[in-house]
Amino acid sequence: MADTLRTLLGEAECEVLDSQLKDGAEVKLTHVENIPVSAELYWSAFRDFIELQLNWKRHENLKVLKGDGGVGTEISFYYNLLDLKDGQRTQRLREKNDSTRTWSVEEVGTNNLYRSYLMTIKVEETEAALARVTISVCFVSAIKNEKERRHDIVYHKVYLLGARLRDILNFVVREKLDGKHRFEMDVVCSRRKLWGVVGNFHNVSWVMGTTHAEATGLRRLMYFHNGRTLEVRLAWVDDSDYLFVYEGDNSPDVLHCKYYRGRLQLFAVNPHKVKVVYDCTFLPVNDEPLEEFKQWFIPAIKTRFDWIQGKFGESSLAADKIAADSNEPATLETTSDDLPDEDDGPPVESKLYEGDEQLTTKGDRGFTTGLRSMAKGAMGWARANVQGLVAAPMGPPKFTKGAHTTIASDNVMGPVEEVWSVFRPFGRDCMEYWKIYDSMEIEAPGNDVQGCIRAFVTSKTKSKIRERLEWRDDEAHVEIYSLLSMDPSPPVEMTNVYTTVTMTAVGEKETEVKFECTFDAGLPIAVPSIQDNQKGAYMACIHGLQQLFHSEVGTLEVVVRGASNLAVSGDKYKVDPYVMLVANDGKPAITKVCRGTQHPIWDERFALSLTSRTRNIVFTVMDYNKSKDIGTSIVDIAELTSGKEETMSLDLQGGGTLNVRLYLKVHQKPKQLEGGEKVIPGIMLPFIAPVFQSELDTIRNEFTHLIMSFLGPGQKYGLTNTARLRSHPEVPLEEMPAACIPLPTEEMFSPVKIGRLMQRLAEFIASQAQIMMRYAQAKRQGMWDPWKANFSGYLPANEKLIETWQNDEEFCRQFLQGINPMLLTVCKEQSQIPASMLGLRAQDKTALQLMEENRLFIVDYAPMLGAPPTPGKFFYAPIVLMYKEELAGGKSRLNMLGIQLTRKTGKNKVYSPETAKTHPNKYMFAKMHVMSADNNVHQFLYHLGYTHLGMEPIAVSLHTHLPPDHPIHRLLLPHFKDTIGINYLARHSLVSRIFPITDPMFATSTVGGLHMFIKEWRKYRFMDMAFPEELKRRGFDEEKSDGLEDYYFRDDGFKLWNIYKDYVTGVVEAAYLSDKDVVADEALQQFCQMIEGPGQLHGFPREISNKQLLIDCLTNIIFNVSAQHSAVNFPQYDYYSFIPNRPAQLKMEMPHGPNDMLESAILEALPDVKFTSLQVLLSYMLSMPTQTAITEMEAVKKLYPDVHETFHAQLLDLSNDIKGRNEGLKGEGKVAYTYLDPENVAMSIDI
Repeated sequence: MADTLRTLLGEAECEVLDSQLKDGAEVKLTHVENIPVSAELYWSAFRDFIELQLNWKRHENLKVLKGDGGVGTEISFYYNLLDLKDGQRTQRLREKNDSTRTWSVEEVGTNNLYRSYLMTIKVEETEAALARVTISVCFVSAIKNEKERRHDIVYHKVYLLGARLRDILNFVVREKLDGKHRFEMDVVCSRRKLWGVVGNFHNVSWVMGTTHAEATGLRRLMYFHNGRTLEVRLAWVDDSDYLFVYEGDNSPDVLHCKYYRGRLQLFAVNPHKVKVVYDCTFLPVNDEPLEEFKQWFIPAIKTRFDWIQGKFGESSLAADKIAADSNEPATLETTSDDLPDEDDGPPVESKLYEGDEQLTTKGDRGFTTGLRSMAKGAMGWARANVQGLVAAPMGPPKFTKGAHTTIASDNVMGPVEEVWSVFRPFGRDCMEYWKIYDSMEIEAPGNDVQGCIRAFVTSKTKSKIRERLEWRDDEAHVEIYSLLSMDPSPPVEMTNVYTTVTMTAVGEKETEVKFECTFDAGLPIAVPSIQDNQKGAYMACIHGLQQLFHSEVGTLEVVVRGASNLAVSGDKYKVDPYVMLVANDGKPAITKVCRGTQHPIWDERFALSLTSRTRNIVFTVMDYNKSKDIGTSIVDIAELTSGKEETMSLDLQGGGTLNVRLYLKVHQKPKQLEGGEKVIPGIMLPFIAPVFQSELDTIRNEFTHLIMSFLGPGQKYGLTNTARLRSHPEVPLEEMPAACIPLPTEEMFSPVKIGRLMQRLAEFIASQAQIMMRYAQAKRQGMWDPWKANFSGYLPANEKLIETWQNDEEFCRQFLQGINPMLLTVCKEQSQIPASMLGLRAQDKTALQLMEENRLFIVDYAPMLGAPPTPGKFFYAPIVLMYKEELAGGKSRLNMLGIQLTRKTGKNKVYSPETAKTHPNKYMFAKMHVMSADNNVHQFLYHLGYTHLGMEPIAVSLHTHLPPDHPIHRLLLPHFKDTIGINYLARHSLVSRIFPITDPMFATSTVGGLHMFIKEWRKYRFMDMAFPEELKRRGFDEEKSDGLEDYYFRDDGFKLWNIYKDYVTGVVEAAYLSDKDVVADEALQQFCQMIEGPGQLHGFPREISNKQLLIDCLTNIIFNVSAQHSAVNFPQYDYYSFIPNRPAQLKMEMPHGPNDMLESAILEALPDVKFTSLQVLLSYMLSMPTQTAITEMEAVKKLYPDVHETFHAQLLDLSNDIKGRNEGLKGEGKVAYTYLDPENVAMSIDI
């Protein structure tokens, strides 16, 4: 790209010596610049190497490897986050000489860019008492391609060296002089539309008072109406972050500054509203005092800033109405300064100026991300935009209509304009809903205009396909595109392939989306197969759009007429009745109060919105004075007929009659989907979404096989790879551990087990009676009282937790003794600590000092980085630091040091106990975001993934290859009781391939959680995850060298592991005389091969070569399916039932701005009640006490009685020890840890 850079920046600036381009040549470059501050002030930026690095925005994933900011401090960062493995650079502060004001850093080791690299900055003072700064670099390139080496040299000369000096100046002015201000406002305009203007370096229509601009390279000269001009320099632009940074100097006439930097970034509020955040840095001309300067300068800039709103904003009321129910995906790196990403719709019409002539074009994202790419592509981008100004034809193109046609259509519950705005982009934005592609990009020059070409790669076949946008009509909502090429070529030649997409409004809130493709095929017999593939792709698009839009399916008009003979106690004239009515997924409506009567007449009318989840309406008659219910009645919506008014006299529980009139109006009957995908209405719990008929068909077919095998020879055990989700075919579920499908006869639940499950469910349902009424009443009480409404009847409240959950001590205790004790890690290396957290202190110790004293602990939720954004939900991948707090009497406990939620470049916001002193609600909300992330990681990785799914292949191979009389079969058999059955149930409900009912519950959604699990599963190794090894990797051992008290998962776990190992050793020693006998056991070897091979349990020994390996492997199996699962499963009700303690999702990111957030905002961020009911139900069901504790196990009692007796005695001794310890804890007012008491540990994963 050297030619492009020469065109942009001139021959002299881009000159590169031939000698510098030779492989291994040493390149020396120097740049000198006068800086408009004193040398002393500029040099102050170099006092702390770490602080300076945190304020440089170009280093991704910055880590401090060693040092405290002085000479010798080493840092690492990535220069390309798209390639983390090869993109790491490590630099060391080599020199910092205050007397000569010389500073230098050097590369440590080699990387893909440089074999060696040294940067030196020298600060001198001029006669005018200003800083004269010289920056020089000396490096040997490691880039193999000569053209790329040239580009890197040019990049240094024309951009990097000067930009580095000005970045330091920007830091000095902002942090040392406080020459900064932030403006924020919402503009009723889509982000893409506004970015089409702001992101176009040639466009200045967003700058108040400008007439036009002339851009040359990275500089832009702006012309104003008053004849003044202003030259600015492009400092940075990032299309992916919608970020634009520019700077200027010596502008006394326009900005009245000798240095100015503007940083403008756009954040989507919803598809029709954008938040504009403008950070400016300024240094006033003539050294005017900053406080005086700000008094007039900030209002002046604000006037220009507000002008953007009037220029580009649309009707605020209209936009708010449209966006009222919109669900937006939260970006993974939403921060305190960030808002969610979204699909913005079409770009705004922007203007280019060429001389005095004004040209109009559709502006899209201006430059590609980053200065390196920007410098390479800027001239091509500008040229392409001008070339793209050719007028479009007045009608759709004429094309040869093929002999064959494929049609696919369905309805999306959203207004046609909104659905079209989401569908309209032709490039990578399509992947937000069209989930069957690995990548999709518009080819250079990258403009989303008629004639552009997109290239994409399919997820399933990895085919590379190119299509051209032939026509787009925004008024008629029509798009036509053609197929250009496929690589590899299809076996049957296809020609004249044109696809027309038409969107038609069915109603105000419903749109028909129709794909019609015409084509010719070289082999007619292949046409049906081609049509099936095309239809599958088109329906994947439509289904993706359906997931983005939700709307009401009907309305219910209710007239509450009156009641008679209400049952009251005491004086019948002192009852003051009113009615609370609520659809099971809506908000309560309340009538007026009738005073002193058993026969009230209200005659009030209400209109309730119904969604696909609405199943019934609950009427509750209340006594206003006594705040108690008089009677309740429930109407099943399924019993009403759409379009017919019905008058009902409802019998109230408790006595009396309520008279109502109901009129149901369904907008449209559910459309019959092809292939049996009809949505089935039915009686369901309020929070369970509709299940597709195809899911029920699958269960029915498998159940038929089950019955037939039950009556006949039985069903064989076999492994099958998990099929991809229809809604997200891009997620490679086949990489998960293989599953046992269909369900073998032997794995059917016993009548007792089914009865216990049904009893547990009935207990929950009974306890949910009148929950909406309790919730409504609780809202008028304390802040957290509404979340206590779940506790009633059979559902006890964890009073201790409810009392203490907000405390830091309780927050930290849960990492030791709670539902997920699997993440706490001893922090032993400085590189583990985020640079922004190095300044944290506790008990007069820095984070590094705490680490040196073995008192620092870290929890890193990096797996959350593997979860894609989820509409309407916000989540982070936090990092939490905790420390061992030393208490009186030689005691200690784990306590909070700080939380970092984000991982963006530069400084990240850190929340600590100091934050709580001034911003208690933000601090609380940060902790809630941590627990939300913990909830998702716990459920999808350590519970569902590593125990339920991961252990199932062992169960299948056990039945397939080990005969019933084999000693290992006898040993393992009780440890897999009901495991296959419970997993089967989960696959058809919780993580259903059609409609997982947990999808609305979790922040990641079900598919996001599975996607996260798959990424982590690729790194999973069975033997490395054995209890002692896993603890060791996190810094814990049986000797408690970590010094941490009260880590009972560690303490009880090691004791139980040792008992298991003695038990398994006894069995193996009795069954095998020598290692040769183990090797010669063909059934055992086949057992292992199936698990490691078809079972996809990574790291499981493919061959057992000796008795010790067999002992270790069997101990690991038994511990995983019993103790490990019990530890991460049975605490669920204790910790998940009170939702604020560990919400599965939050609907709000961390708020930005200097003020604390409101308590009401925290409440609004918590999940809806209907989703919390699911969380409470699952925690209650899954915490059902086991009836098959390991103390009752008799697997080898007859075969090896001595081994059994020893094992049983050890278990009872351990159980007594744990009970004694727990009694002592209770006496001290502490929480007992009961989950690894052998009497509470289940033999198998059976729930």
